[in-house]
Amino acid sequence: MKNDNPYKDRGIIQTWEFAHPNNQKITGPLEKFKNMIKTDSYSMLINHSNHEILEVYMSSKIATFEVTVLDDEKKYYKFKWQVEKYDREGQLKDCWLTTAVSQPIPLGSSI
Repeated sequence: MKNDNPYKDRGIIQTWEFAHPNNQKITGPLEKFKNMIKTDSYSMLINHSNHEILEVYMSSKIATFEVTVLDDEKKYYKFKWQVEKYDREGQLKDCWLTTAVSQPIPLGSSI
């Protein structure tokens, strides 16, 4: 996530916009979500160096991915990331929205 381009916290805001409404109820409001992403649990996502996404499960409504992130300190972390196809009317209809992201699993250094 390239967080501060074109303005401060834009990456976090964009991530919030694609969070499922049920997820937003748990992690929000937006200011609470911003603070959560900046904690040690998720801060490695901000301005990370590289990532790999592996599809674990896919149906017409739910998808699960294994996401491996290389942070700016050259440490690897793995996440389980789940999205759901939103089926309600509105501008997000048929968009894939985040329903869950696991706590990171540290995998060690790249060096």
